[in-house]
Amino acid sequence: MSSDEPLQTILAVDDEPTNIQALGNVLKDDYRVQVATSGDGALAMLQAPNRPKPDMILLDIQMPGLDGYEICRRLKADSQTRNIDIIFVTARDAASDEEYGLSLGAVDYITKPFSPAIVRARVDTHMRLRHKSDLLEQQVAELEAQRQARDQALQRSETRRQQIEAIFRAIPNVALTETDLEGTVREASHSAEHMFGYTREPLIGSNIYILHDPSEHAQVQKKIARLQQTGEGYTTECELIRGTGERFRAQLSVAPLLNERGEVVGEIAACIDLSAQFADEQRLLMAQEAAGFGVWDWDLAADQVYWDAACWPMLGYDPAQQGTLAFADWQELVHPEDLERVQPIVESHLAAGSPFTIELRYRCADGSWLWVQGRGQTLRRGADGSPTYMVGTHVDIQQIKEAEQALREHERDLVEVKRIARLGHWILDVDSQELFCSGEVYELFGIDPQAKTLDLETYLDQVLEPDRSQAQSALEQALSGQSFEVEHRIQLPQGNERILLGRGYTEFDAQGRPRIVRGTTQDVTEQRVLQRELAEREAHYRDLVENQPLMIERFLPDTTVTYANPALGDCLGVEPEALIGQRWLDYLPAEERENIEAHLAGSTPSHPVSQFENSMPGKNGMQLWAMWTCRAFFDEAGELSHFQAVGVDITARRRAE
Repeated sequence: MSSDEPLQTILAVDDEPTNIQALGNVLKDDYRVQVATSGDGALAMLQAPNRPKPDMILLDIQMPGLDGYEICRRLKADSQTRNIDIIFVTARDAASDEEYGLSLGAVDYITKPFSPAIVRARVDTHMRLRHKSDLLEQQVAELEAQRQARDQALQRSETRRQQIEAIFRAIPNVALTETDLEGTVREASHSAEHMFGYTREPLIGSNIYILHDPSEHAQVQKKIARLQQTGEGYTTECELIRGTGERFRAQLSVAPLLNERGEVVGEIAACIDLSAQFADEQRLLMAQEAAGFGVWDWDLAADQVYWDAACWPMLGYDPAQQGTLAFADWQELVHPEDLERVQPIVESHLAAGSPFTIELRYRCADGSWLWVQGRGQTLRRGADGSPTYMVGTHVDIQQIKEAEQALREHERDLVEVKRIARLGHWILDVDSQELFCSGEVYELFGIDPQAKTLDLETYLDQVLEPDRSQAQSALEQALSGQSFEVEHRIQLPQGNERILLGRGYTEFDAQGRPRIVRGTTQDVTEQRVLQRELAEREAHYRDLVENQPLMIERFLPDTTVTYANPALGDCLGVEPEALIGQRWLDYLPAEERENIEAHLAGSTPSHPVSQFENSMPGKNGMQLWAMWTCRAFFDEAGELSHFQAVGVDITARRRAE
């Protein structure tokens, strides 16, 4: 819309002042916004005599009194208001609500909370479509007026001239020119002067070729010659040049100018500037590229399905090598499993004339399958009411489907992990004290969720009396907004006991108050039993080792001691702890170390056990002899981890020998 044209009017109907204000802020720069805070008020404004009607209505559904659906129904039933575009702007986001709203005649459906950018874009789009529709009707009316003028011109030349001059001065937005067979401009409308960028004086008497590129002059001349020979007009799209040098897309409708004898003496051309429409088309193409959607239309009468240039590359096909599809061709592209599911949906919506959204897989050029979301709606019907023409879009949703599949697999994995770990989760509402527990928690407490609800009271009742105060303290800690970890025992309805480990943390609201507590409950009964048994075994093992008369030690591959029992410390005359971190090899005589190192280095996973004898300094300076049974331990990669050795004092034997 040019800056000198009046702003288009939008009526916003909503009982919430905040919504009215938000819509006004979004649209006030480009449109004149009127408001109504009720359905009754809106109808009164629209039905008031002599009051200009708005170009568009943004209509809420849920309002006191008449709701948005009823208002829409009444407006579409009234011949004075049925052509006003209606867009529902509502918090009702169910697909059935949107489907019902569009079936009443609304052109769009926007859910709250809405994005200002989306509202503005959709309003602008529908305003442009309405403007183009009005412009087309205006063009038809103008061309009809021209036809009538030409008919009258055959009867009286002067009357014809007067009518043409009147038309030239009256029709806006369409440039009218009259030229002779040489292409000389004899008459031009004011809109022609404005569109072509020439004042009247240089335009009248000039040749029409000034509006065309020199490379097209021969083609223009041929069209004039053909018009003279056949007397048949034509319509074409071409590129014209303004007086400023600017080039623009235009639509030319050319009709022959006849004299009183019916001879072609010139031509009358009606020119429409398509530059704005061309720009809109380019923006649509850019939007398609950015959003990744394709457009299709289906002529049911001709059995032709047309996919635009964005649909085919989505599946890996070259659009230049693809033609129009028959319905059977389309069926061949759809995955057999999906065809059985979606075809009845399409047929039902065709019969009802309602918009639909389906998800299906198409066969790609490489033989793979691509998930696509298809949307469509019937636009035209035959005289018997049967659908004849449908349009829609395709959107690639492969990544969404893969993400959904990954999420489902993740959820299955999570359920399996929770099952293996015997882990459940729960949520506690701090204000209401309402406790929500997963199925795993109910299973841990031995409660059937269909028969009984697990609440705080039931939870505390099952905690054993010695542990109840500890559980209550943990609960109070959670309600005060602190994270916690507590372990306690419960008694199952069957009478047996179970040990549970609970962990949780608190989430706060905007004011810093505890809102909810999230936590987990895990069955650690088996772990605690194993830990207790392991502790008992370790104590038993330590008792054996600590009180064993044999010398026992563990050391790393470089002979650094990590454990020594009292018997070894007693033989060497030191405390066992003093040996930790020392190299055992350093306690041996220098002449024996090389042999011992070679002996240890010969250990392998297949031959981990060996025996050797060595001397070492004992307490009080006495030399001792020991025989060691040494075992090497290796990790999963086969690398040497450590040694464990048991030594026997053989000093008496060696001395006897």
